[in-house]
Amino acid sequence: MKMTQEIMSRLDAIAAKFGETANYFWPKMVENQIIEGWFKILGPCILMLIAFAILFIGYNLQKANKYETDDSGISITIIGTIIGIIAFILVVGFIPEGILVLNNPEVYALQELLEMF
Repeated sequence: MKMTQEIMSRLDAIAAKFGETANYFWPKMVENQIIEGWFKILGPCILMLIAFAILFIGYNLQKANKYETDDSGISITIIGTIIGIIAFILVVGFIPEGILVLNNPEVYALQELLEMF
């Protein structure tokens, strides 16, 4: 009950500061959260596709022996593997949060608003 009163008092103070712009500000914050949720989902997926493309190209170049396999073949596969590991960590870390943001953007907009003030 005490926390609800604190949140309501903060929201009243914020509404008093913004005045008429609050009617415009709130939908934009919710829209911003939706866009942020999509970026949290699509960004790591695109990075994962890039990593798979690099690994695929490196594997095919190695298989076709288009170049010497001393340094360049190893470097392409190592770069692809590193990008793949980073992308996997981002996928595991950001996609669940992105889904939650898309599921209820108002809560995350309110959370961001309360963090500002």
